[in-house]
Amino acid sequence: SYTDLFSQGSQDIDINGDSVPDFNLSSWNGMDVDLTPLNNNAIISVPEPPGDLGAFIYAFSQGAPISSSLDPVFVWWGSDGNAPPGIVTASNIGSIGYFQGQTDAFAGVRLDLAGGLYYGWIHIQNFGANWGQISDWAYETRSDTQILAGAVPEPSCTSLCVLGILD
Repeated sequence: SYTDLFSQGSQDIDINGDSVPDFNLSSWNGMDVDLTPLNNNAIISVPEPPGDLGAFIYAFSQGAPISSSLDPVFVWWGSDGNAPPGIVTASNIGSIGYFQGQTDAFAGVRLDLAGGLYYGWIHIQNFGANWGQISDWAYETRSDTQILAGAVPEPSCTSLCVLGILD
């Protein structure tokens, strides 16, 4: 199912399905759309100079690697008191953000679960001036392991063995 990005208010996103929100999607003024990391999680962003003005979430193409190694222009923007990173900021004269005009792009995310770091993505589609949809997301279930944007991780050997025993 799709989560529309254009309505005002906020919605929690639970990427790993543990009933604890990992990110919060919000649009309070109908113009800005933010995706805020919660609980020590983070999202790949580009800070707006001079660094204290916030950040825009970077839009990755399908197949781009998401891991601890970042291009020097990127930062892991987290829940450590920074302003929420924006998907887009719009006004009556236009809008800015890396997702602006993208029909199919991915946000790179990092989950901090029980002290391990897990990399994943959130799929954002059909983005216009200040609207679009989050269609799906995934994360690599092995800690400190790269994932490619849009890839669905294979189940671990342990998961497959357990499923085999249940048959």
